[in-house]
Amino acid sequence: MLKYFLNKLLLFGATFIGISLLTFSLVRMIPGDPIEAMVGERGVSPEFRAQLEKSFGLDLPVHQQYFHYLSNTLQGDLGLSLVSQRPVTEEFFDRFPATLELGLMSLFIAMLIGIPLGIVAAVKRNTVFDYSFMGLSLVGYSMPIFWWGLILILFSSINFLHLPFLGWTPVSGRLSPLFEIPNHTGFLLMDAWFSEEGAEAFWDAVRHLLLPAIAMATIPMATISRMTRSSLLEVLGENYVQTAKAKGLGTFRVIVVHAFRNALIPVVTVIGLSLGSIITGAILTETIFSWPGIARWLVTSVMARDYTVVQGGTLLIAMFIVSINLGIDLLYLGIDPKLRSKSAG
Repeated sequence: MLKYFLNKLLLFGATFIGISLLTFSLVRMIPGDPIEAMVGERGVSPEFRAQLEKSFGLDLPVHQQYFHYLSNTLQGDLGLSLVSQRPVTEEFFDRFPATLELGLMSLFIAMLIGIPLGIVAAVKRNTVFDYSFMGLSLVGYSMPIFWWGLILILFSSINFLHLPFLGWTPVSGRLSPLFEIPNHTGFLLMDAWFSEEGAEAFWDAVRHLLLPAIAMATIPMATISRMTRSSLLEVLGENYVQTAKAKGLGTFRVIVVHAFRNALIPVVTVIGLSLGSIITGAILTETIFSWPGIARWLVTSVMARDYTVVQGGTLLIAMFIVSINLGIDLLYLGIDPKLRSKSAG
């Protein structure tokens, strides 16, 4: 078991070095000059420009810039934003709760709908339910998020059909201007619930969150439902499932207790990867719904040629995804006893 954990930690360290080098290199391939983007079109004198380059370490050779960046990163210092002059970590964690809250809500919706649809499709294999659910999942997987988001806004927020049950979801933002919620945790649902406005502010935050979460949930929902169906179909043909049926156990107990637990490993993998893809794929959704998360922040930083923000923010996101994958590997040990015995050996 100890050897297993050490191997995972070594792999984590190697991944960190690789991602830091990759982000550092790619950021410097972005066309444009960060100094010009920072001072504007008026330009600066050569002396002041040299002073700015020195203050941000841009006057050093590229390899020295990387080792300086890596050394500071290992100490938890990702530098200052070239535009706002604030620490990158501070700006990141100011916005990260908004993206994570949106991602978790999207994943919850995807699991809430995708897993039951996959189970029903597997149990009702080659029936109208199977074909209908899998057809819908294929449509959801193929649908572009930017188009789906605009359709949701058109129907649900603007309500151009003037239907009585639509038009109650806001177009953008996280909360109505009527409410002023203290930012204690960054997770607006939690902060709103424990604020003075209480339930009223909470439900207003839910209304703002629901539409972008549905838009982001379509692709992972389709993936989860199809993986649940495929994995469960393999398990339903195993001998122990047939034995459980022969003993007279109820269908629900056979499917949920005996079959589904053993079909969980591929599903858990897809769920974990879906969370990572939701976090990294939030750019279009946050842009369409004006969601103040890290995706919009990174897009703005790329346009401003803010090197430190782009490389630091990308590195933090990548480490978050790697941590999710590591957590999934550890979760496997709790789900599958065979893996525990192999890692112990």
